[in-house]
Amino acid sequence: MSLIPEMPRPPRRLAETSLDLTQEDYHWMVDRRLAALEIEPPPERGEHYDTPLERIVEVANFLPVNFLSVGAQRARAVCRIEMSDSLGRWRAWGTGFLVTPEVVMTNNHVFEAPEWAEAARLLFGDELDDEGEPRQPEIFRLAPERLFVTNKELDFTLCAVQGRPGDKYGYLPLNRDPHIISRHEHVNIVQHPRGRKKEVCLQENHVAYVKTRVLLYTTDTEPGSSGSPVFDNGWRVVALHHAGGERQDGKWLNNEGVRIASIVRYLEELLAGGAEERVRDVLGHAAGVNPYEGLFGVWGRRPRVPEEWPGAEKVVYNYQGQDTFLDVGFWNIERFNASAPEWRRRKVADLLEQLSLDVMGLVEIQEAPVRWVVEELNRRGFRMKMIVEDAPGSQDLALVYDARTVRAEKIPWSAEAAERLRAKVPGTNKSAWYRLPLLARVTTTAERSLDGEPFDFLVCVVHAKATTSFDEPGVPQQVRAEAAKRLVAELKAVMDELGEDDVIVGGDFNARLEEPSFNPLADTLRAVALTSGDAQSGDPDAYTYLGSKKGFIDHIYVTPGAKVNYDPGSVSVTRIDRDIPKFRDQISDHAPVIARFTFAEQDGGREPPAPTGEEPAYEVKVPAGTKKVVIRLE
Repeated sequence: MSLIPEMPRPPRRLAETSLDLTQEDYHWMVDRRLAALEIEPPPERGEHYDTPLERIVEVANFLPVNFLSVGAQRARAVCRIEMSDSLGRWRAWGTGFLVTPEVVMTNNHVFEAPEWAEAARLLFGDELDDEGEPRQPEIFRLAPERLFVTNKELDFTLCAVQGRPGDKYGYLPLNRDPHIISRHEHVNIVQHPRGRKKEVCLQENHVAYVKTRVLLYTTDTEPGSSGSPVFDNGWRVVALHHAGGERQDGKWLNNEGVRIASIVRYLEELLAGGAEERVRDVLGHAAGVNPYEGLFGVWGRRPRVPEEWPGAEKVVYNYQGQDTFLDVGFWNIERFNASAPEWRRRKVADLLEQLSLDVMGLVEIQEAPVRWVVEELNRRGFRMKMIVEDAPGSQDLALVYDARTVRAEKIPWSAEAAERLRAKVPGTNKSAWYRLPLLARVTTTAERSLDGEPFDFLVCVVHAKATTSFDEPGVPQQVRAEAAKRLVAELKAVMDELGEDDVIVGGDFNARLEEPSFNPLADTLRAVALTSGDAQSGDPDAYTYLGSKKGFIDHIYVTPGAKVNYDPGSVSVTRIDRDIPKFRDQISDHAPVIARFTFAEQDGGREPPAPTGEEPAYEVKVPAGTKKVVIRLE
């Protein structure tokens, strides 16, 4: 049993063991903050690139009046922690806050072991009322046997609470995004300094420095404040206060908090490594995404980070940018039509911003909301463009692409090809392709191409007929099989005409991979389903269709030329629904699939024709009167 000291053990400062941000990472962080604050970035990126943020601190300190009411509501989730001594007396010990309705977060040096939590209690509502009189706090005990996760390096502890105090007092979601605050911005701390009634430090404080694992800020704290949430001006938790910061001439210059994004990253690695299932519940209440990993998280693309770096520092240093890979994805947004409200359009824009793909095929959309999303992304500093394939009704297809990395042009189907694709399937009275696939030729820009040589390929976005469209057994498969044959025939004709070997076909196939309907893609075009591993894994997180029919997955097929450029192991079903509350209700019933490719043309495309067994014959016409003929074999 751990011996509980008379006072919490002093924490070890992390600033010296955290890395400074690289200039590139710091500039990107400031870019994101400037865009979020709708501030025009300065033309030059110098040492003081963040001066617009500094100006905001020094000049503009206006806040909406709901800053007060929202802050008061958030503060309810903060509690005082007391510890029982050997005589059974309760003494001030620290501060904590709820991160789910029944899980509290504080520092490791506050709760170093489960035995410490067993000897402690939480006081909610330990504060003064509007008349300056003390309220009667509500006391809760802890349940470390249900959940106790701690990490000394990041100085945090999560512990389950008996009962569900969050149902009454609310909770403060953790946030994955390391860029929700930058230097010079204000932070606010709700705390119980020296065990006093709940207090708050507002506004006369700001972030002095950002490191990989910690923030340094000028906010006042005292002993007993350990474990307090550090808020931004939007009342999002950005750090876990844990220690004093730098000192000069015996005076404290700042205080130190562990960045919440680092803690969430650590928890995700725990879960991916097989940690107890209760960690999943904590992450299920978390908000935001880490743009260095996109929406894949630790389940998707693995970071390429030197092994000697501590795990939490991967928050900043594991971004795999567009300079190296060409990211291509497909997503059925589901009824993203003209009636989609602005809040939903903004959510889609947020997700596409975080994914930061070069090419994204969209299914079940209409032009107006997609154009709104493209324009919104461009207001945030992107250079996105779009192509649309109009279909009957309100389920069109689109290709959204980053004009900084690729160019794209739509390849319209000829009238004859469109008629063949749409024609009825014999015996069913159903069109093979009620919604014509979208076909485009994509070419990498010169600056994103290896040695200046562009990589060009065809992208085909499909939306096949759904099983639920028919009542007769076997008809859906029959229609899809005929649709695949016709699509392959038309794709082959376009490939021959353009001399193009590299083709990526993706979208909503409305079928399990094992259904033989789309075998012609493999048999005729020798295409490979990159998503086959996910489809056959049996992992419920590998499903892209989030409805009741388990097992459906949207697919990405590539021909051999494109497969040479494919980055093995990169394809991912991006189960973004697990990170975003009410995802299926508010955004889509599908999750995207994404694969990575290199930016260069490589050998390995279409194979030469197989030998026929006969020696080729060449006819040489010799003009009359020729006295000598020389034949040179190449």
